[in-house]
Amino acid sequence: MKLTNTTHKLSPIYFAEYQSMNFKDADETKFILNAKKLNKLLKDVSDKYDILEIGNKRVLNFSNEYFDTEDYKLYMAYHNGKGNRYLIKNSKSESDKKKYLEIKFHSNKGAVSKKKKKAKAGNISNQKSKVFITENTPYKPEALKISLKNQYSRIVLIHKQNKEKVTIDLDLTCSNEKHL
Repeated sequence: MKLTNTTHKLSPIYFAEYQSMNFKDADETKFILNAKKLNKLLKDVSDKYDILEIGNKRVLNFSNEYFDTEDYKLYMAYHNGKGNRYLIKNSKSESDKKKYLEIKFHSNKGAVSKKKKKAKAGNISNQKSKVFITENTPYKPEALKISLKNQYSRIVLIHKQNKEKVTIDLDLTCSNEKHL
């Protein structure tokens, strides 16, 4: 999707300033819209929001590798809306070239906590990753495998006055263990 002209009409916010902001307890609301409406929306909000810019890029590329058990316990807990569930993934951002092993815990009270550490993509068999998973989840690292990979581009908007972040994900592609 070509959004370069539209995204360059927004004022930039740079990574150092963005990192100092705390969005950990943010509420999430999700919408789906087409490219034409997205372009109009970006133009309409350009005076109210800044856009995250990293390395002269405003549309940032990401990829994830999600881990699950053979019988998809983590996915099924998510699908069924269970509380006290985990998400285990490797995440990578093209902008900072770093890879992280990330664990999210969704409590039955609606709270979400996230822990992450530097990692190698596709690899949870090294000792540090095994310890990290064992200490932060009830799952055995040996019982986990890559179940899904995805790639997408993201635009991050930050409201100029309110503590509000808007993430817009584009061009999502997924593959599973049969088509990795």
